[in-house]
Amino acid sequence: MEEGLMNINDLSEYIQIPISSIYGMVESKEIPFIRIGRLIRFRFNEIESWLESKKVNPVPPEKEVKKIMKNIDLKKMVDKVKKEVYFLPQKVSQIETERGCCVS
Repeated sequence: MEEGLMNINDLSEYIQIPISSIYGMVESKEIPFIRIGRLIRFRFNEIESWLESKKVNPVPPEKEVKKIMKNIDLKKMVDKVKKEVYFLPQKVSQIETERGCCVS
């Protein structure tokens, strides 16, 4: 079906969405439709355009990584790790002393 009108059953089968969901989209005017009295019809070419407007293009992984890395302050993280590693022997010694074990 490349031109002409579809009824709600045709549309439901075509876009694989339940009829009740399509009625909801019609009621909220989210989908292009034609009302002829009580009948609801859909133009194939308008539905195709509507579907194309709903298309979500995937984000390339590199851009996603850049987006994540943008929010990370690497210098701050490195400084924190350096500080923890530098003071680790002192902390271990302090814990050993507090527990009374392994004291030389």
